[in-house]
Amino acid sequence: MNQPSLSQRLETHLGPGYQVTGELGHGGFGVVYLVGDKAQQRYLAVKVIRQELMDSPTIIERFRREIGYASKLDHPNIIPVVFSADENDLLYYAMPRARGKPLSKHLRQRGKLPLDEALNILLQVAKGLAHAHGRGVIHRDVKPANIMIETTGKVSILDFGVAKALSKDGGTLTSSGQLLGSPEYMSPEQA
Repeated sequence: MNQPSLSQRLETHLGPGYQVTGELGHGGFGVVYLVGDKAQQRYLAVKVIRQELMDSPTIIERFRREIGYASKLDHPNIIPVVFSADENDLLYYAMPRARGKPLSKHLRQRGKLPLDEALNILLQVAKGLAHAHGRGVIHRDVKPANIMIETTGKVSILDFGVAKALSKDGGTLTSSGQLLGSPEYMSPEQA
């Protein structure tokens, strides 16, 4: 007997009001599905930990931290968590689907940006990061692929997968010494 796919398991867990319509992408430990929310008449991006990684306590803890960090943040320039679940060997969280494209694609299409557009993007990213830092969360993987430019011109930060928490005294709560993130976008002290 065949096991149901990850998307089938997700759709079953979400219930009849939701429909998985496709895969938006995948990363180191998660797959992001496009899910229709019939009741709210909207689309969500639902990030699910890959089934083969559910046996790794380290990966599971990192994914749970990502959910926790992202759930603490409520700012117009950060894609929010709508809901999450951690049960029946299924771990995921849902976010509104951003309408637009990653900054990386925008830069490939447009090349060098006019100064006013670049400053507008930078200002919105800085506002989102300031909010995260004010809540004790450091993103640690800010790069064009993790910045979404919506069709309205709004800029949002996504993917807190390698975020780090700060303690009240400014020290870190997560272990140091690991190289996490994208080396080409790291600050010199990280790399």
